[in-house]
Amino acid sequence: MKNLTIPVLLLLSLALFTSCKKDGELGVLTPVDDTYLTCKIDGEDFINPIPVLTGVSIFVVGEVESRTMSIVSDDENKSGYRITLTRVKVLDKATGNEEVTYAMSCSKEDRIWLETILEGKDTSAEFTITSEDDTFVEGTFSFSGTSSGDGSTKNITEGKFRAKIII
Repeated sequence: MKNLTIPVLLLLSLALFTSCKKDGELGVLTPVDDTYLTCKIDGEDFINPIPVLTGVSIFVVGEVESRTMSIVSDDENKSGYRITLTRVKVLDKATGNEEVTYAMSCSKEDRIWLETILEGKDTSAEFTITSEDDTFVEGTFSFSGTSSGDGSTKNITEGKFRAKIII
């Protein structure tokens, strides 16, 4: 499964960077079916009543199947921050081995603070799916994202979400 690390990172990057938007693309936020994404960014509240599950995609190449899920959330307090959570599950059907990778980012304008959880990587980041069915996905997360531009960090704590799956 080690040879799958590069394709997984490419999928995560694609999911993170294609989820970016220009200011003003989202309208008024209205809660739907008890959905939410909340956390603290460097101790300040980040609240969104409608996290957007941007998609669940499945790629199959030979015996390898990759399933990607991304959740994007903008702050209802208009702080300008965006939280993006991505999970990539890669299954090698020939061996039955499954590898799960998570990427979490906090972005504002043209800056991105990123943390990736890979098997075997030492990190204090946490991303846990607590419930998942055909309708909703719920979980918790926390991470300390680092900007590749200037090396600064953002501490994301007390994160929790519930997003509606719309396929």
